[in-house]
Amino acid sequence: ALPISSNSSKTYTFTLTASGNGKTVSKSITVTQAGLNEPAPTFNATPNISPSTVNSNGGMVTVSASVSNATTCSLTTTPDLGTYTTSCTGGSFSRTFTIPPNTTSSQRSIVVTLALSGPGGTAQYIYTFQQPAAAPVISNQMTSPNTVTSDGGNVTFSATVANASTCTFSVAQLGISDAPTSCTGGSFSRTFGVPANTTS
Repeated sequence: ALPISSNSSKTYTFTLTASGNGKTVSKSITVTQAGLNEPAPTFNATPNISPSTVNSNGGMVTVSASVSNATTCSLTTTPDLGTYTTSCTGGSFSRTFTIPPNTTSSQRSIVVTLALSGPGGTAQYIYTFQQPAAAPVISNQMTSPNTVTSDGGNVTFSATVANASTCTFSVAQLGISDAPTSCTGGSFSRTFGVPANTTS
């Protein structure tokens, strides 16, 4: 057992030396023992998160903090966007990372944790981003046929849709205004009639 420490932290180095076949190998590890009254790591103020919100496109975020009695600062995120650990004995921490776009149809949470550790213990600050769902995207829209004779006829409109739960179709000139319908499957199709053109 390690002896009871004084008010200051102490570092112990454990070394194992192995000898054989005319050769010697040594490996060492260190253990830090907290002092009896070692102050706990603290944040001197609420850490700064800039920007404090992100849109569905994501972007770069900087986390900075002023700390005391901490030897190591570690920044992690959930979901995992990478871990950054560094010495913060100088009393400050800053790290910029990137939140990727949200390509899903649901809002998601990005939890950022800044953890401090030192001889006197640990401390942490947690901040949660609520990243909006991706905006709907309409592509590959087309009509079949793409021209209509003066006699009129049926026309089918189709399109590929992403990140949408409902689609609403309308043709102002024909007075068509459908109720919203589900398009979670990623596509939309609607056939409608075009009347004869009686104008000259």
